Amino acid sequence: MEKLMNDQSSQSSSFKRIWEFNFVTLITTLIQFLCVAYTFPVSELLSNQPFFHIDSAFHWYQMQLAADIAPSTIGYDPFFAAGYPGGVTINLSAHVPALLAILLTPKVSIVVIYKCYVFVCAILGPACVSLAASLLRLSFRHTALAGFLALILWWASIFHWYHTAGMVSFVMASFVALPFSAAIYQYLESDENGWTLIVLGITGGIIFFSHPLFPIPIVFFTLSYVCTSWSRISFQRLTILILVVSGISLIPNLFWLIPMFHYSGDPSIYLKVGQPYQKIVDANLLWRELIGQFRGNTHGAKIYAPIFIGAVYSSLFSRNRSMLKIAQCLTLSGFIILLFAATGASISVIGNLQPNRFSPVGYLFLIIPATIGYYDAIHFIKERHNFFSKSFITIGVAIVVTTTSYASYEMVREIGYGHWGHYGFPPPGVRGIGEYSKWILNFLEKQTNTQGRILFELSSGRIYDDAHMTGYYAYTSDREFIGGSYPYFHFTNFQDGLLFGHPINQLSKSRFLDYMRIYNVGWILVHSEISKKYLDSIPTLKVVGEYKEFKAYQINQALSFFTEGKGNIKARSHNLIVLSDLQGGVVTLKYHYFPGILSSPHSTILPKYMLDDPTPFISITNPPKDMTLSLQ
Repeated sequence: MEKLMNDQSSQSSSFKRIWEFNFVTLITTLIQFLCVAYTFPVSELLSNQPFFHIDSAFHWYQMQLAADIAPSTIGYDPFFAAGYPGGVTINLSAHVPALLAILLTPKVSIVVIYKCYVFVCAILGPACVSLAASLLRLSFRHTALAGFLALILWWASIFHWYHTAGMVSFVMASFVALPFSAAIYQYLESDENGWTLIVLGITGGIIFFSHPLFPIPIVFFTLSYVCTSWSRISFQRLTILILVVSGISLIPNLFWLIPMFHYSGDPSIYLKVGQPYQKIVDANLLWRELIGQFRGNTHGAKIYAPIFIGAVYSSLFSRNRSMLKIAQCLTLSGFIILLFAATGASISVIGNLQPNRFSPVGYLFLIIPATIGYYDAIHFIKERHNFFSKSFITIGVAIVVTTTSYASYEMVREIGYGHWGHYGFPPPGVRGIGEYSKWILNFLEKQTNTQGRILFELSSGRIYDDAHMTGYYAYTSDREFIGGSYPYFHFTNFQDGLLFGHPINQLSKSRFLDYMRIYNVGWILVHSEISKKYLDSIPTLKVVGEYKEFKAYQINQALSFFTEGKGNIKARSHNLIVLSDLQGGVVTLKYHYFPGILSSPHSTILPKYMLDDPTPFISITNPPKDMTLSLQ
């Protein structure tokens, strides 16, 4: 009877504990939902107004492309760069919204699909931290405090800028990495259930599909566990964990990894210099961000210092042995991630992973050790200790509480509608397209046609409505652009006065016009003073429009998509070019050639290089009168 009563008491305590942890996760989710619903706002969730900030417009185009070329993962995109392999080659961070677009269009618009994806990811992020605390079997108060700090970190740090800038999948994957790591810790420490490996593998595969950088913090966490648990680690369990979880995660993702690597070596996919984002190498970023500086390349937050102090204290002084192990493992993980973020780009290969973006992820991993440290410090103060040590800890706690309170105030300001500084894009999040975009779309409709392409100068500062809008412009107006739907994309990239890899004012006039002929450019839109000055000096260009910084030109040349032979481009869309009335033994198009391009009916297609473009153009020998081209 006594044993039965003890078992019932144990079950009751277990149920109570599960309920408490679920309650914390639910409350954290509810608070986040209310905040996001207010700033988004939720009334625009199902409207036709797009959510376009920085990368979001580019993701919209990736979703549209994915839906058009489905079920293939690769398709020919004629709208940019004189044709290139579109699909997974340029879509590493929008796989989930692209999949949703494939499944739900045309019943649901891509604008609505993307907004719902952004909204849901925002809601679930902070709850991952309280979930991680519960997986580590911390107390109710530790879990509640972890949820509170997660809310502050999500809103009052660069995380919120990332989210509003369109790095939605990265932010979500970063937050999921914490409970994923907690589950790994529990498995290695005590869990004998093999199903844990299956669940981890499936979860890892889903999140890796969502964002390919997800494994990086997991790798650092596993390394930290090995370092802090060397004396008791079971290398057999660790090896099984790595092989099973990585295998289950990787295999389902081969369907997009294989075609991506098939085309990744081609110089036309990205410029050899790569994209310069998030590659700063500066160890000083560590302390500047720690003290909350937020300017230039330094993206600190006021909540960083309290989290850091709490994590250090717990990893050094926690008296609870199990909590000390957790604190040391997660604190070392956070420190390694922070070091990687500040100095990882010193190795060129690692620099392509954009290490700087991981800085807030380091502090995310320090949240749980920080909660342990806070309560340990308070417990220390309550006990009888000598006056000096007690006073020192009391002052430290007061500083942490004051700084955290100010960070909470910053979170409130971040949510507020007002003309003050914000970490992320100020609310409301959904604003539709701006005046620049309206003018550009109107110009494209009235001043251009499909007989030629548009040379569009991209802006690093995104002067056109603070977003990478060219994908939206091209697809909406049914016009082809030279360059890319994203900066630093292709040899044909035109950005802030840099054209085809050269400063525009260093190109001879004849060379410039040769480029315009082989790419069949009919109109040019520029914003930089250096580009306007150069183009004004070319007599064959005519100014046909101006709006604020923008100046539009028309080229006085015959427009044709053929350099050899004759014919018509009857139609073209994603992964389809329809040719008609072809004439000549050899027909060479002003579209780029890639291995895998097929014709119907079958014809001999060969590459032909022109000027210094590293990507050849399509040359067709003895073509039939009518044919179609696509990429398989």
